[in-house]
Amino acid sequence: MSSLIITIPVKGPARSKTRLADLLSLESRTNLVLRMFERTLRFFCREFPQYPILVVTDSELMANIAQEFGASIFMESQADGLNAAASRAAQRNRAAGYDKQLLVPADIALLSTREINQLISAAEKGSSVVVSRAKDGGTNGLLTSPPDVIDFSFGEQSSASHIEHAALAGIKHTLLEQDLMSRDIDFPEDLFWLPDGYSAWAKPYQFGAEDVA
Repeated sequence: MSSLIITIPVKGPARSKTRLADLLSLESRTNLVLRMFERTLRFFCREFPQYPILVVTDSELMANIAQEFGASIFMESQADGLNAAASRAAQRNRAAGYDKQLLVPADIALLSTREINQLISAAEKGSSVVVSRAKDGGTNGLLTSPPDVIDFSFGEQSSASHIEHAALAGIKHTLLEQDLMSRDIDFPEDLFWLPDGYSAWAKPYQFGAEDVA
């Protein structure tokens, strides 16, 4: 029987969402990041309890929140980029016996059970690399089987890069264009995708308070 682990890489809130600085204060950005991270954990615990969660972070605060949800923690000793973090997590997951890794960021405006199932279904049908394309050409969901089957190339136009890596290696792959998964929060205009409006997400954060949709 195949085994899958959900991997969520996340930076400390002080270093996150700096491109929103023209609109939101550091305090508001911190509240937004913490609330989105908790909502992501809550979503996967509720909708996909059969899959373990690994949080990759260099932040003790994020690690503590993740542990409240029963997630495993992979602490990064240094912040040297998402690709390095994803690679180390994939190697860890493969060594731990998982044959699939679903990597999802913590900043999707609204996660969809149906769309996550589409990613998993594509892998179950034989695709070793399944990419959910972000609105700007990046990668907002990446399912790899085995976890380290390709090199990670997160960044500008990374969805095309991940597909190219798979194609050049002769690996079966699938590119998904998904409505909700494409909507990560990077720029001020993205905030309007958040349910209940961004002001609800940026107000003072309190762990366990489900006060946004």
